[in-house]
Amino acid sequence: MPEWLDILLKILFIPIILWPITFFILAIFLMERSIKKHEKERKESLLNLAKTKNLRYSDKLSSLPLTTIEHSLFNPKINKIENLNILSGLAESIEFFIVDQRFKQHKNTKFACACILKKDFLDFPMFSLEKKPPNFEALKRNFAIEVKDIIDDPVFTSKIYVNGNESEINSFFDERIKNIFLKRILPEYKYSAFKDCFIVFLNKRISPIELMKMQNHSIQLLKSLMNNEE
Repeated sequence: MPEWLDILLKILFIPIILWPITFFILAIFLMERSIKKHEKERKESLLNLAKTKNLRYSDKLSSLPLTTIEHSLFNPKINKIENLNILSGLAESIEFFIVDQRFKQHKNTKFACACILKKDFLDFPMFSLEKKPPNFEALKRNFAIEVKDIIDDPVFTSKIYVNGNESEINSFFDERIKNIFLKRILPEYKYSAFKDCFIVFLNKRISPIELMKMQNHSIQLLKSLMNNEE
């Protein structure tokens, strides 16, 4: 007999007055079981990816570079991480960590995927950036959003929003760096950097194939930043 049918038959013998509470408990039980099943399937798909690509697998936050713990996405003091999958390896002499996580933030369940790149000699200032949507100026007007552009370059700031320490950002973002970001970043991703780590992420889950595309995009972008390319 299916488990759900067995539970339903048992409910029929519960006094009617208790049915609302019983159905509420049953709904929670079924939801939790569905979540566990989904997380198990997600882990299996990433384990298969790790095996196919010869990558290491971990579900421990401690396997990430220490620098990244300062990033709000991976900081356990900010987010309560409930499920974590990490694939790591080496590509073109760059250490990388592909992160898939489910977490609680202000009691809300959220998801994120990221590619963390680590290179010991890097020394980025702390910053985050992303492409502004085409209707950004209209959004500012309609919702009275105050946004301060800390880089004095109207062409660059019309397309990209940067956050960080103003003096450090302006010292780092020379013409070459600005041109690389203008040409190479994608609107679906968000970007961060600090010290020896460069991070590309988005606030949702994506397929294993899309994770590898993110990893390749991240590495090519970092190589451009390191190699005096534009």
